[in-house]
Amino acid sequence: MIWIDIPHPKYCLIFNEFVKKVSIENIVITIHDGLWTCEICNLLGIKYYKVGRYGYNLEEKLLNEVDRIKQFHELFKKLDTKPKVLVGIDSASIRYAFGINIPIICLNDTPKMKNL
Repeated sequence: MIWIDIPHPKYCLIFNEFVKKVSIENIVITIHDGLWTCEICNLLGIKYYKVGRYGYNLEEKLLNEVDRIKQFHELFKKLDTKPKVLVGIDSASIRYAFGINIPIICLNDTPKMKNL
């Protein structure tokens, strides 16, 4: 099973076509609640699990990330599954995947990076 983590609205658009072409039984999508991510996923018909929320200052961001990591653990425990791979960019999902030995495909969307 592929785990896709969508932390920001633009990733709804990036993954929309991919999600349409892959059997839903083979994908678990998690999203970060905030900044229109839920609304855009709903408009596109992307089925997801809401895990965590957006923080608006440094302390909120830190504490929300810790909570989000715990929520990933609870979600996969409830689903009684362990993803075969994570596709994402968010530090919380990557940290969780690394911690339980899930291979990670990390996206980079910074167009100003010239040395990649």
